[in-house]
Amino acid sequence: MIDQEKTERMNHAALCEAQAVHGERAICRLRRRDYMTIQMILSWCAATGAFLCLFALYLLYVIGRSATDTVSGAFIARFVRIGIPVYLVYIAAALFICHALFAQRYRQAKAWQRRCRQALEDLNTWYADNSSPEGKEGGSR
Repeated sequence: MIDQEKTERMNHAALCEAQAVHGERAICRLRRRDYMTIQMILSWCAATGAFLCLFALYLLYVIGRSATDTVSGAFIARFVRIGIPVYLVYIAAALFICHALFAQRYRQAKAWQRRCRQALEDLNTWYADNSSPEGKEGGSR
């Protein structure tokens, strides 16, 4: 006869394992600080690359608009005066948003890990409490 409680506990443990989103296991293998450091470095590279692409497009626009094909000293001075602070504000905002998103993702992965671990511990406890010694076979023949 099938034990209904045993089946429910096993299904709960299996369902918890099956609902894992791709990457949650990899996230849980790292410590929070390591995961956040890796993600922030990747985010900084992506945000800087996007800013440089936008700056290159702006530079092409300025060069195409001017009669000469050279960039003047006034343009470079204006970039230093305006472009660098804009970059710093842009990168600070991008990294702040990325930090919040990746911290939330890490918390969700850890919560998933705790739920799965709790389901397996419940199943182990149930097996320990409900195991019967007469059901075990002896080792001798």
